[in-house]
Amino acid sequence: MATVELTLTGPDGANPLGFLCALGILRTLSNAWPDSEVKMKWQQIGAPWRPVLRASHADLDGRDEVGQKAVIVNAIFEELKRMEKHPAQCCPTSENTSPSRPSLKRMEKHPAQCWNDTHDIPPEKYREYASKARDLFFRASNADHRPAEWAAALACDVVTDGEHVEDTAFRTMSGQGHQHFLKQIRSLQERLEKKHIDEALFGWQYQDEKLNLRFDPSEDRRHALRWKSPDKDPIKTVWGANRLAAEGLPLCPVFPAGTKLKTTGFRGSGKDDTFWTWPIWSGFLSVAVVRSILALPALQADKPPRGELSPLGIVEVYRTQRITVGKYRAFTPPIAI
Repeated sequence: MATVELTLTGPDGANPLGFLCALGILRTLSNAWPDSEVKMKWQQIGAPWRPVLRASHADLDGRDEVGQKAVIVNAIFEELKRMEKHPAQCCPTSENTSPSRPSLKRMEKHPAQCWNDTHDIPPEKYREYASKARDLFFRASNADHRPAEWAAALACDVVTDGEHVEDTAFRTMSGQGHQHFLKQIRSLQERLEKKHIDEALFGWQYQDEKLNLRFDPSEDRRHALRWKSPDKDPIKTVWGANRLAAEGLPLCPVFPAGTKLKTTGFRGSGKDDTFWTWPIWSGFLSVAVVRSILALPALQADKPPRGELSPLGIVEVYRTQRITVGKYRAFTPPIAI
């Protein structure tokens, strides 16, 4: 079985969208090839940090670099398209096509299908959703870990404002305007094409409009900062990168801390004192190990201790501030700390 290494020239690890996109690539390909080696590291090429994939799979045998890229793009695309609805909105039925690879194409009606924003969900409804996801994970046969990962990533029914759940710090929309966080993810899923995945991995041209998750600092486009009126200067983004970035969120689950809800990688909880910190690593790591290093307490120090992090292969640490502008949240350009 061939083992290949491919540098992904699209995502930049110093960009919040690029880093989450890379996490989504690693997680999605790991789910697509559960019995194969799939790992990722970062390599600095010029100024940007680019993800490098290492993968072993029979479909890669005997192919040149162009063919290898095509196989990986197709595997990621097919894994994402197995979801007729996003796992944050639906749970699969018990009718699966294979004990080792449960199909997500047969869905049952679920209350989450009508959710557009994570912060508008009643606690009892989220508890129902999370319970079903847990049951799928612990089922003796045809177990599926993905719905449980999403239940842990989006919100928590234990920490509430009295009427609704508290939710992930990655939510960037309030729902008061025309954009809704979960609805945007669902729309990206519905419009996804193979070319969008290829563009995210190897191209990264800002040419798509309207659908974005506001993870890229360039998407903070306040009227006073524009050369033109917003209707004449639409935000350009990368659809495939946004869709894959959503798949990176389950690697940063939420958790109760006293009466507050925390999101892995974040510190602070106020309107403008919330910061997200993430590491860049130099050795090939599996998705399980990446999940662990994202939660390292040392990353949340004012000055992360390089002497403690370097032996773990962490070569850079970035931090961005999450700010609130009207009805939207945005991330500032990150700095290396």
